[in-house]
Amino acid sequence: MNDSEANLDRFSALSDGIFAVIITIMVLALKTPSRNDGRALLELWPDLVSYTVSYAFIAIVWLNHHHVFKHATSRLPAQRVPGLVSRRREEAAPFRNTQAGQ
Repeated sequence: MNDSEANLDRFSALSDGIFAVIITIMVLALKTPSRNDGRALLELWPDLVSYTVSYAFIAIVWLNHHHVFKHATSRLPAQRVPGLVSRRREEAAPFRNTQAGQ
């Protein structure tokens, strides 16, 4: 494995870790129903819809990310900042969807 491939693997692993943290935080933000009946669950529908939309968005971005990295042969230094900005945009998606659900 040359240095270029190692850098590519490290960046891919960092991105996977960021996606994992985003999804974990999304799950931790879900509220538990106050009662054990269907109505209590229905009261949480905006949160559940927001979670589902956010998860679908993150999953699509993650799949596209892996598709791009499968075809990449090297990572240029000029690509680091846009890559990290892209991760930041993805981190904000659950917050934006939560705000839209309220």
